[in-house]
Amino acid sequence: MKCPCGFDPSVQRITVGGVQVGVAGLEDIFRTWQAAGKKVQDLTKEQIIRAIRKHNYIIPRLEDEYAEAIEARYAAYSEKSPSQ
Repeated sequence: MKCPCGFDPSVQRITVGGVQVGVAGLEDIFRTWQAAGKKVQDLTKEQIIRAIRKHNYIIPRLEDEYAEAIEARYAAYSEKSPSQ
């Protein structure tokens, strides 16, 4: 269920550094990127981390691992949900 601000707090699990972690709002982030026409190769590590940090805590030393995991998940998402 979405909060009044429009954020969908659903949590998806991803593997970061060999450990499963929950990431809130991943679907919303992916929809936003897709609506903006962003492809995986268009996103920088900083853009990915900034988007995820809005609703999730990321240990600074794991930023690279998070960015890689999110890139892989977004690539898979983009293949299944091609933009219109």
